Formats: sequence, structure tokens, C-alpha cells
Amino acid sequence: SEVADRADLILTMTTSHLARVAELGALDRAAVLTDFVADDEGGEAGVPDPIGGPEEAYSRTYEVLDDLVGRVLARLEPVLRP
Repeated sequence: SEVADRADLILTMTTSHLARVAELGALDRAAVLTDFVADDEGGEAGVPDPIGGPEEAYSRTYEVLDDLVGRVLARLEPVLRP
């Protein structure tokens, strides 16, 4: 995909999403969000997909993604602003 070819970094919610990125030939620039920000505390691999679930599942997914995106930005800040 043209988008995958242009991307410097691709972060996915799940390992199945990562597998699709691999099919696009961009695995060398991709990771699951939770692995990218891993701090050796263990924890859940990937972000549960709320599709078809109750509203609370969507709210929880938002909270998880909000936290993870903040951690991604903190990790990237030294690279983007040396």
C-alpha cells in the first residue's frame, strides 16, 4: 500500500493488525502499540477491539489508547526534538 510505503512508523492495536502490515511489506517499521511502549511491566499484549461490544468497551478502549498514545509521544519526543 502507498500509505504503508510512506510511513516511518506503523503502530497497530493487535497482532492480527500487525500481520496485515507484514502482508503490505512494512513489518520492519511496525509494532503493536503495547510492545512499542513496553516498560517490562508485562501487561496485556495489544488493545482489545471493542467492535460490537457495549458502549463501556468503547470508552475503555479510548482510555487505553489515550494512555498509549501519550506514552508513544513521550518515547518519540527525544527523536523528534533532539
